Amino acid sequence: MRRSLATASLAAGLALAGASVLAQTAPTLSPVAPQQQTTKIPDSTPEQLKAAEDLVAATGLATSILSVIPGLMGQINSTVTQTRPELSADLKKTFDTLAPEFGTYPRDMVAFAARVYTAEMSPQQIKDALAFFNGPVGKRFIDVQPTIIGNVNPAVAAWQQQMSVKMMGRVREEMKKLGHEM
Repeated sequence: MRRSLATASLAAGLALAGASVLAQTAPTLSPVAPQQQTTKIPDSTPEQLKAAEDLVAATGLATSILSVIPGLMGQINSTVTQTRPELSADLKKTFDTLAPEFGTYPRDMVAFAARVYTAEMSPQQIKDALAFFNGPVGKRFIDVQPTIIGNVNPAVAAWQQQMSVKMMGRVREEMKKLGHEM
């Protein structure tokens, strides 16, 4: 469960971060809310894109992206069958029917991620990163990420809540000094 949440979060983050770029580079996809484009994605050679796609795979990002659609289908199935268990068999048929249609979207997102890498990293940097992630330390780094994310995310959420309460308290104090009661 922890791993699926972490991978879904990672993939969703990538999707949100590049929504406006996606709108310009892959018009067949419907990104969520358009955002200001932060990176101009230049044309890349097929060799650069291949190396970048290999990096997307080596970092585990491709696995995260590829898990989004099955994860969404599982969530929808769970939600629907909680209140309508009799729909279980028809839902399975529906998901089987929709799988080919939705199966292309993750590949599009992996290709998009590769294009982002080519925009942000030189070919040599991509090659060096690939060497790292394909080596023993890089593989270990990828292997421990779900555990690290699973442990860090709840701590960050708790810390964020504490900071929110603390900051609001300080804002109230400072606003009171300025004559405003909050």
